[in-house]
Formats: sequence, structure tokens, C-alpha cells
Amino acid sequence: MDKSLNEKQHFVTLEWFRFILSLYIVIFHTFNYKDAPPIIREIFDTGFFATSSFFILSGFILAHVYLKNKGKSDVALREDPKDFLIKRFANLWPIHIISMIIFILIIFSLPYFSVNPKDIASSIRNVTLDATNGAPYEELKHTMSNIELILAYIMNIFMVHSWNPYYMTFNFPTWSISTLFFFYLTFPYFAVRIHKMKNPYFGLFVLNAIYLTPVAICLIFTEMSYPEAGFLHRNPLVRLPEFLSGIFLCYIYHKNRLKGTLPDLKKMLNIFIIIILSLTIMKYWMYAMIHYWNSWNIAYHLLHNGLILTLEMLIIYFVINLPDINKESLVKLSLRIGGSSLPLFALHMPIFYVFIRIQKVLEGEPSLCLIDFKSCMSAATQEPHYIFYLFYLIITVYLCVIFQEKVVIPIRQVIIKNTIKK
Repeated sequence: MDKSLNEKQHFVTLEWFRFILSLYIVIFHTFNYKDAPPIIREIFDTGFFATSSFFILSGFILAHVYLKNKGKSDVALREDPKDFLIKRFANLWPIHIISMIIFILIIFSLPYFSVNPKDIASSIRNVTLDATNGAPYEELKHTMSNIELILAYIMNIFMVHSWNPYYMTFNFPTWSISTLFFFYLTFPYFAVRIHKMKNPYFGLFVLNAIYLTPVAICLIFTEMSYPEAGFLHRNPLVRLPEFLSGIFLCYIYHKNRLKGTLPDLKKMLNIFIIIILSLTIMKYWMYAMIHYWNSWNIAYHLLHNGLILTLEMLIIYFVINLPDINKESLVKLSLRIGGSSLPLFALHMPIFYVFIRIQKVLEGEPSLCLIDFKSCMSAATQEPHYIFYLFYLIITVYLCVIFQEKVVIPIRQVIIKNTIKK
């Protein structure tokens, strides 16, 4: 495929990459087995890197798909902003709402089964206050009042729950879907304007400086308790530079494509070396801040909120310029796998809640379940072994692919059919 000539080229490699980013988040949230080798946990301990990269990638993909004449002065949106927003809403809302309902039903059922000792006290009211100042976990536990619970329901229904800086409610990973929804609202305003800038590199420099400003202020003037830690973590306005940088990246890519200056093999090798060196420096710096200077929160927030934005963009730019996969079967698989990325964000925790408890029951006395259900649950005392974790990943990916194709897409089509006039 000639990328220099094909205006609407499809990046198969990006489909695989966004799936990998989503899978990384899944492992980051769920791989907490006590008997697992520490090296595995260390590899997957920077979930913020994957989330930020996913936001950047989202900006790139939307700009690539929904802008025409990219890299030229007459760049424009392909369709009416209203239609664009309806389509984005129709893609996100079913995923979020259905996953939230599933999660709530699971939490309500946990006290009945009581596989884990703490299950008896499970409640959707129980949340954890966001703080990165080393406060004991017990001090961060919080039980939502009736008013807080009602507000949490309303914010989740309208996908604005990421604006709560104090704590995450219900199916907590879906804060990223809420943040994405805000990004989509801003896209029609920013996309064309960014692509008409004369110097995108200067614009990126200013954008990165803006991104680093809130974290610098919070680190200097606050103790990184709540609400500042939650504000930096997921506030859509704070995280917006990541999404906008993806739009900038699309502009830069298409400018280079039109000029015929996309990287050749030698430049790709140089980019790869820079990426590996940068990732190594990042990991060693984090290790030093944690183990020698006892300042992990400083490293975390600086890296999380802008210090590695250029590195994340460079990785995506590298992936964009990899040779496309032309084998038809792999192309089709990439579309299915890539399409499961958002469901993976939303469904991996509900699935894990069920999987880990089933695993405990199977490692106990599962035969008792047929004659004495309570005894069967009580016999589930073994700590789950990580060796079965691969089954969880396979099951989760399969269910998310099916969920996207059999549930989300049909609902999306109904919403679009009844709201967009042809």
C-alpha cells in the first residue's frame, strides 16, 4: 500500500497497537497475584503510559479519518460536527452503560456468594479517595452518602464521572471513556485549527508546557492529597493535551507524507534506538525516585502529566511508519481486535471479579457446590495461582470482541439511524 498516495489509508499496525495498549491496561489493573515473579509485575507497572498513549492515538485516528485534505491549507471536516458527535456518543455510551450495569450487579451479588472474606461487606457505596502522598489505605476508604450515590449515578449516565476529582465510582476504569467523550466534544473545534497552524512543532511545545503547568503547581503548592491527585489523574481538561497532541501528530505525519520525507529504514532504526533508550531512562529514574529518594509520587505525576508526551508521540509515529500488513486474514483480525479496545477498558474488571472467584472455587472443593453450596464457597480459601491468568486474558478478549460486534455495533446503528438524517 502506497501511503504517500492513499488519502484514506488504513493503518493495520495501529489496530494492533491500540489493542496492545488496551491489553496492557487490563494486565496493569488485574495482575496482582502474590506468587507471580516480580519481574512480570514490574513490566506492567506503568499503566499511565498505556492510557496516555491511547489518548494520543485516539486524536491521531480521529484526525486521520474525519479530516480531508490533511496536510494542506484547505483542510476541512468530512462531515457535520453534529453527526460526528452523535456517532462518537453512539460508540461510547452503550459500552459504558452496559458495563456499569454488569459491574453493579456483580457487586450486589458478592455478599451472597462470599468467596472472599471481604465480599460480605461489598457495596457500590465503597470508594477510595485519590491521594498519592503516602496516606494509609484505611484513611482513604470512603462510603458514599445517598446524595453522593445519586450524583454518581447521574454523572455516570451522562458520562461525566471523570470530572469527580475525589474518587472513582462503580466500574472505575471507565473514567477513561468519560474523558474520551469530552475529547470528542472538542474535536470539531480544534482539529481544523491545529491542521492550519504554520508551525506545528512550536504548537506542540506550547501544548506540552501547558500540560506540565498543573502538575508543577500541584507538586510545589500541595501535598498531593485529594482532590489534586484525582484532578491530575483524570480531569478531561488536564488530560486534553494528550488528545490534541495526537491531532498534531496526524498533521505532522501528513505534512511529511506530502513532502516525501517519511522516515526510511535508517531513520526508523534511529527512532527505535531513541525509544529504547528513553524507556530505559524512564524506568531507571522511576526506580531511583522510589527506592533512593522516596519520591515516587513526584516521578509518577511528572511522567503521567506531560514529561514523556514527546516519547509517547514518537512511539506512535514509529508504529505508523511500520510496513502495513497486507494479508487479508490478518487485516480482518486486526479490525476485530482493534474494535475490542474500548470494551476491554470497560469490561475487564467485571470479568476479572467473576473469574478470580471462580478460580478460587475450582481450586477449593468444587464438588461440594452440588450438595452444599455454602460449604463449597467456604472451601475456596486457596490464593489463586497466576498460572491460570492466561485463560482470563483469552476469555476477556474473546468476550470483548463478541460484545463489540453483537451488542455495541447494533445499538450504535440504531442510535445513528434514529438521530442522523440522510
